[in-house]
Amino acid sequence: MQRTWLSLLLLAASPVVALDATVSTSWSNATVSATSRLELVLTAGDDPVLPADALLEIRLNSLFTVASSAAVDESVLAQTLDGSWNVTVDTDANVLAIQRSGDGNAVSSGSQIRFQLTGVSNPPRAGKIDVGTMEIAATGAPSTQTLTLQSMEIRPGAIWNAQVTLSNVLSGRTASLRMQLTLAHTLPHDGAVGVSLPYIYGALSGVVLSRVTGLDGDFTLSTKNNMLWIKRKAGSGTDSAEMQDVVLELDDVLHPLLEGPIGPSVLLQTLDASNRIIDQTYVDTSDYILTKARILFSSSNVRVTEGDLTGAQYTVSLSAPPFRDATLLLSVGDSISRAKVTLDPQSIIFSTSNWSTPTNITVTVPNDYVVSGTSTQESVVAITHTIANDDTFAGANDVSVHISENDFPAVHISDRFLAVIEGLRNSSYQISLLSQPVSDVVVDVIPHNSLIEVIPDQIVFTASTWNTPKIINVVASTIMSNVRATSSILHHLASTDVNYNNDGYIFPQNEVLVYYESLEMDSCMEPCRAGWFPLVNISTGDSQCVGCPLGHFCAGSCSAPVPCSKGTSSSVEFAGSVDTCQACPLGTYAHTEGLSTCMTCPAGASCIDATTSPQPCSTGFYSGASENQCHECQAGTYNNETFQAACLPCPQGYYCAKGSINPVPCAEGYYSVNFGSTPCGRCPAGFACSDPTVGPVACPSGSYSLVGSLTCSPCPSGNSCLSAEQAPQPCGNGYYSTQGSIACKRCPRGYACSSPTTSEPAACALGTYTSIEGEVACRTCSAGHSCVDVTQSPVLCDLGSYSLEGDHECHACPAGKYCPNQYSSASSCAAGSYSLGNATLPALVDTTRSVLRHRANYVMQAVIVRLPHCRRRNVHKAPTAIVEQLHVHPVRMDIRARLQVILSRVRSGRRAMQTTRHALHVQEATNAHY
Repeated sequence: MQRTWLSLLLLAASPVVALDATVSTSWSNATVSATSRLELVLTAGDDPVLPADALLEIRLNSLFTVASSAAVDESVLAQTLDGSWNVTVDTDANVLAIQRSGDGNAVSSGSQIRFQLTGVSNPPRAGKIDVGTMEIAATGAPSTQTLTLQSMEIRPGAIWNAQVTLSNVLSGRTASLRMQLTLAHTLPHDGAVGVSLPYIYGALSGVVLSRVTGLDGDFTLSTKNNMLWIKRKAGSGTDSAEMQDVVLELDDVLHPLLEGPIGPSVLLQTLDASNRIIDQTYVDTSDYILTKARILFSSSNVRVTEGDLTGAQYTVSLSAPPFRDATLLLSVGDSISRAKVTLDPQSIIFSTSNWSTPTNITVTVPNDYVVSGTSTQESVVAITHTIANDDTFAGANDVSVHISENDFPAVHISDRFLAVIEGLRNSSYQISLLSQPVSDVVVDVIPHNSLIEVIPDQIVFTASTWNTPKIINVVASTIMSNVRATSSILHHLASTDVNYNNDGYIFPQNEVLVYYESLEMDSCMEPCRAGWFPLVNISTGDSQCVGCPLGHFCAGSCSAPVPCSKGTSSSVEFAGSVDTCQACPLGTYAHTEGLSTCMTCPAGASCIDATTSPQPCSTGFYSGASENQCHECQAGTYNNETFQAACLPCPQGYYCAKGSINPVPCAEGYYSVNFGSTPCGRCPAGFACSDPTVGPVACPSGSYSLVGSLTCSPCPSGNSCLSAEQAPQPCGNGYYSTQGSIACKRCPRGYACSSPTTSEPAACALGTYTSIEGEVACRTCSAGHSCVDVTQSPVLCDLGSYSLEGDHECHACPAGKYCPNQYSSASSCAAGSYSLGNATLPALVDTTRSVLRHRANYVMQAVIVRLPHCRRRNVHKAPTAIVEQLHVHPVRMDIRARLQVILSRVRSGRRAMQTTRHALHVQEATNAHY
């Protein structure tokens, strides 16, 4: 039970004065329309306040409802008040009267009497109200003692089963808001439903009321800041029933461009026509978390093996439709990372129709021939995703590309077993590296003995020529020998590259075995069959048939082996016909005769003519191993060196057309598109492109940019920039703006905005004004008016004053002149007339009684002009009537006396000069007073 102590207020004197009497008030339920048990406890003061025949009237506020069954609980009252009494109830006046019958005792000081009222219902609206008064009077007493019951805070009723549902919680997007509630009390036909969203909802001007269920009539929706009111149109509906189920739906509720909880609750209220609360409740919304729309990935991690043309795939889509076509840009970190990964496509345009369709992204990693790990180690490159022109999308998480290495440091020898015949057959082999070194790799080629020679005996691989195989020619010695022997060639590496400084690790089989045989054929003792040739021992003269060496054919008899021509090779043993020499296939070559196999065309070279050595690819071209011709660098890549196995990716901020030798930098106002594979794009309107290596940056509010702009420009003063994509628009006459403004403002009152591009309103000069907003020029103050306040309309001058056009204040008509109206300059008095100032007409100088009376009348008029209550209305009254009028206005007594003297002299016909002198004194006194 709530209890409030109230002070006793004695409003009228009575025979018994209880200055320190008090009354307390308490109630069992302070809720709207609740039937409350109201209890009053009266504490008597110094003297008895309740005589035995006292009448007590409890007058309740008219907002309470007093039922016909209302009563004062007699059992409670009997505990503190003796005697008998009678209780009457006036339901129309909200009065409960207790009349003591006179058979009890008077109440002594400090005694307490308890009154418990039943059958009283609280007001139907919440808020602080005065409960009423208690009036105490003895029967027949001349005065009444009144105690004021202090105010009571009526609590709102409850709204039952309240639910709030949002169609989405996407930051910066519009959503539908559905509210379901049960009204505990009646909503009047002229009442309203109030909705207070959390404070982060700053503006709700675009919200639309789409549905109302449970309430009849037509409705209007009004908003202010984060609050909305849904109200029935006048006369279109009826009061609702109690416990009425209601459903309200609002569309286009704009979420703020923030991420996080929307707020703890939404406040729902029902209100009467005076916006007093009936019912209310807070609906918990702490579980609603605002998030931006997202870019969705099928996977956040993909694995790719270097050199795998198939690559890896993942898909992207959006979690919500964009406002308009949105471009998703894919990019890879720094230039080193970009050189590793190729993306296809590099940008995607999502529209309102395809936003949810997954789009495939293919990630490949070209073979870079650079050792960056082992087969069990991975390098990771991140792919970032950015929506270029829609800030309602959150920054996407990266997709990580895990790259498996396929390049290893090693030295490759094309043949490990060779055969040479003195004077008849030489041989060769190739040495190549399997990966690119970071520094020179020197290979020393060392024959085991003097039976063979190697040309050259040292080769060098550099970081730029590492992928070109080096040919080692093996020549049988020309020294006279008749032995058969096996020789060998050893190799030794030297390099500062840690990957190529260990022979055993990267060159485990660094020996080439060479079979050596001398050839002495002075005569043929025994012919040989095809595929063989005679080998004669010159010391004994004997001969024997020896199998035809690889790369040759032997017709038989006494014929010597014939080497296969350039561009051909033969791996057939005991070949007996030239048909065994086969042309080199595409991608191979034989630049010397007698080769057993055609050599593979190295990467970075072309082998269009198989009979010649490989030709380096020129700049702007590349080739892989085993390719017979060079290819132009693809768009988005370039190559500024010869003999290259791959082209370099175009750096950000550049464009590389097909076959590019060097990247072409993007011009000012352009930016790199699709990793340089397409021409640089011109910076779109509304964005800045100061750095061509970075995508367009959206202009902030209050700025703009046109197509091809390097920076965003602040909106110039005198213009509006409602859209950052358009040129500033002049404010127009009557409007102005300062630099950096989004919209123009109306010119304020007292100022003028004459130019369509006004940057600062011009204050109106004295004598001019503008009384409404949006004026182009200050208006000249019209004649007969004053314009002291340049923000208000001109004020008409008083009679006896004037102003000319352009004057800012009214001028009093001077002495010696008169002002018949307020619109023209003062006119000089003609001969025989005069004025003492503030005159509308001149006075004639005459000694006759009538003239004197007229002159006195003029003096009266001069005085009346000075009297605010008599102006205009009483100017033409007779002097006597004027003096009578003066009695009811605050004029100094001495002025009144002088006027009366003047009038008496006028009546008696005294001299005009004396009358004039008195009139002058009166005028001086009047001027001094006012």
